[in-house]
Amino acid sequence: MKNGLMASNIVENIRLPKIAKQEMRVLTRDEERRLITAARMAPEPAAFAIIFDLFTGLRIGELCGLRWENVDLEHRCFKVCEIRTRLPNFDDSIKTSTSVATRCMEERMDVVTLARLLGHANPSITLDKYGHALSDHQRSSVEKLDGLYQPGPFSAPRVQPEQG
Repeated sequence: MKNGLMASNIVENIRLPKIAKQEMRVLTRDEERRLITAARMAPEPAAFAIIFDLFTGLRIGELCGLRWENVDLEHRCFKVCEIRTRLPNFDDSIKTSTSVATRCMEERMDVVTLARLLGHANPSITLDKYGHALSDHQRSSVEKLDGLYQPGPFSAPRVQPEQG
């Protein structure tokens, strides 16, 4: 090899196994509704952060780094300028950004806009991560085709087989 100590690279032909992608856990609409209701009833002002995060999809570090000087209420927008490190003992198994992105896909937000909002380099990343939300859309799109093949007032007459 390079410095003459080995004749060949013994790991050259080893192929690592592919790791199967795991479906991300997304809040159901009912879980979202219950979470919003619970947050609205909570006495802590920080409970608003739960609702805010649910509708913006910020990562926990982005949410914790948000400052009032980065919020423009007049134009209804904000800038993420600081990211804080994770909180200790924070359960991050359900990601609100995943739930927000899934809801956006379900509501037919165009993928280019969603990709930009999520900070993805291109829409294919967004489709790869959140395309599962389109399964109902795919089903309803295929069902629309069903009407094309049903007999209607302008369809060709059907030929009846002769009875013998």
